Amino acid sequence: MHLGYGLDAFEARVSRWPWMPWPDYFWGIAQADINVAPLELGNPFCEVKSELKWFEAGLMGIPTIASASEAVREVIRPGENGFLAQTEGEWYETLEELINSPAKRRGVGAKAESDILEGYSPETMGRQLAHLLERAASATDFAELARGMGERAAVPVNDLVGKTKEVQSNGVPMDSPKLKISWLATAPVRGGGGSRMILRLARALKFFGHEVTIYVEPFEFFRSRKELESFIATNFPGENVPIVMGLDKVEPSDVHIATFWLTAERLRDIPSRGKFYFVQDFEPFFYPMGEEYLRAEATYRSGFHHITIGRWCTKHLREGYGARADYFDFPLDRSIYYPRPVPADRHRPRVLFFSRPELPRRCYNLGLQALAKLHRRMPNVLVTFFGSDEIEAGSVPFPCEVLKNIADRDQLAELYSSADVALITSSTNTSLVPFELAACGCPVVDLDLEVNRVNYLDSEAMYLAPAEPQALADALYELLNDADLHQKQREASLRLAEILPNEEQAARRVEQIIFSGVGLGPAPLEQPAGTVGVNGNRGPLEGVALDVTCRREDGVLGELQPGKEVAQTFRCTQANLAAIAVKPALYGRANACSLELSLYQEGTDTLLQRVRQSVQDAKENGWVVFRFSPMADSTGRDYRFVISSPDAGPGNACGLYHSRESAYREGRLQTNGRGGKGALVFQTFVERLDGDAIRRLIRPEQASRSLRDQGGEKDGHVGPVTVPTMSPQLREELQSLRKRLQQMEQRQADVSRRVSDLHNFLNGVRRTLFYRAARKVTRILRLGAR
Repeated sequence: MHLGYGLDAFEARVSRWPWMPWPDYFWGIAQADINVAPLELGNPFCEVKSELKWFEAGLMGIPTIASASEAVREVIRPGENGFLAQTEGEWYETLEELINSPAKRRGVGAKAESDILEGYSPETMGRQLAHLLERAASATDFAELARGMGERAAVPVNDLVGKTKEVQSNGVPMDSPKLKISWLATAPVRGGGGSRMILRLARALKFFGHEVTIYVEPFEFFRSRKELESFIATNFPGENVPIVMGLDKVEPSDVHIATFWLTAERLRDIPSRGKFYFVQDFEPFFYPMGEEYLRAEATYRSGFHHITIGRWCTKHLREGYGARADYFDFPLDRSIYYPRPVPADRHRPRVLFFSRPELPRRCYNLGLQALAKLHRRMPNVLVTFFGSDEIEAGSVPFPCEVLKNIADRDQLAELYSSADVALITSSTNTSLVPFELAACGCPVVDLDLEVNRVNYLDSEAMYLAPAEPQALADALYELLNDADLHQKQREASLRLAEILPNEEQAARRVEQIIFSGVGLGPAPLEQPAGTVGVNGNRGPLEGVALDVTCRREDGVLGELQPGKEVAQTFRCTQANLAAIAVKPALYGRANACSLELSLYQEGTDTLLQRVRQSVQDAKENGWVVFRFSPMADSTGRDYRFVISSPDAGPGNACGLYHSRESAYREGRLQTNGRGGKGALVFQTFVERLDGDAIRRLIRPEQASRSLRDQGGEKDGHVGPVTVPTMSPQLREELQSLRKRLQQMEQRQADVSRRVSDLHNFLNGVRRTLFYRAARKVTRILRLGAR
């Protein structure tokens, strides 16, 4: 701990203790006469700190002076079992009183000890927990149970007023109001991706604390609500949301969301503060030009706020109809969709076909003709149809496997992972299937249309081919027979999957769009396309590969104010060091400051790089990336980067995440030149080798693919190529090296994905309503002991 320039004169009067076992720690506390627990009031990170410091000192009979945070105010009665201080004057007066009055110290310390032993003993806490569990087990209404336990546990009031000053990283107020949200939907269909998406979003919004109901127009499919609920439980397990049969029973709500053009027509006549239209596709394309086409098209001119899945629908509605529209990117559950082991007994190539003959927009016959042409060229390929119950193997003009509709998502992920390539024929808005396939490492062939170029973020992750049977067959054939192209496509697919949101992040963006639509929050930010980010957060990382990562998070170093610098040393293991990323703590504020990175050769003061990045557009739990010119000779060298924030100020500054333990043993952490334990949370990146360089390194016998290495090109003709002679032994060693490199890359991708998934999961748990409720219940139990 650095005392600061004003206290340097008292350095000799300060005792510094190292990290120690917990019994020694309590022995150290017992040596004190007064305990102080200062926190930065109003700082979200500090406000969630518990009363632990009062608790530990009080057990030793030592009085505490603490900042008046919410948790501390709940347990400290000023002047009785502790002291609260907010201003400089209050701190000084309280310290002076306790220093001059040993009797006061002993009396307040004794009362704190008594209160803690009475209210925090294992026996007392055990009885309270048992009582709470008994009440919870017998309760039928948990909201009523929470209200009966006291004001602090009451559920949020459905109130559309009262913005808070603090906002989350997505712009939504931290104590945002809870809304009554009504979804207007048509009857769900088995295997329907659209029905599943509506149920997932509704369930997520309900989990966020909103009151959510789905009103379903059953048409002739369901005769009762019980029958409908049974259908949903069977075909969409886990998506439990209150269901009401009939759109004529829609109740007044804060927000109404139409989900199909027929429900949008009904929404026109329903009074509501917030009218939204959830658009999963351009629905006029479902029909030939006629009455239904024109009626569906007219709903986009109704003045609703459109929420679209994918970017193309938003682009199309804005450009074609001047509609107010905002999108969320296709979400992925990476705990399910990831590369699974390939069955050892599979001995021939496998092609998947997402076949939906009942939906003309999925171009079933076009895919069927392309696969027939592929079968004539490669009869040994196993073609697997999936996604529909309408197909029989006997109706297909070549040998195939028909798996119909697969409801189990783990089974789907195993199927995706077992395939060499998949054919998707999307002529209107893209489905979730190609993204799920990409996350499992299966290259995808799709139609080269604007909708797919936009939704795939203009990336190279998908192989887009003209909408012709021969062109699609050629694309499949090329991927099956060119190992280099197949590997490149697989890697690009996995990178695309990494930058897509998970389901909770997508639902949070939908929540933000809703808040914006009813005037309770800012409009959602437009997100750039075609860039690859760090663990789901887009940034300037095209063309680089991960080199060093230190991801363990134990806390946050304090705000980076002018005059404070944090340094981290590291060892680069590869050539062409090109980028460094750090993880800032934004404290829930819209900071306008910047971070500056200065890079040095370790052990010298020679500046190698200096890059400044604004944190204005940074996301909470995201990364700030510093990109610079590649450093060719970085292999095995030790470097030191220094992070500062020259333009920070009070209320406009950020911290940096760090680990307390030595999570990265090749480097060390420093603050203002003083060594510290642990490491920053950071990652380094090196420039990727281009395809020709990789071939020269791994497959010199195929270097002829590069015209630059072939003696040049003259008059449109390639010059003679000298292919180096190679012994069989050397060729075998090179092939072995290539296989080992592929295995290493796969292991690295798997580890990176698992670390990222665990990191996102833990951060997601911290943001959940359940986690916050558990903290509230714990505090209530402690207060109840008093």
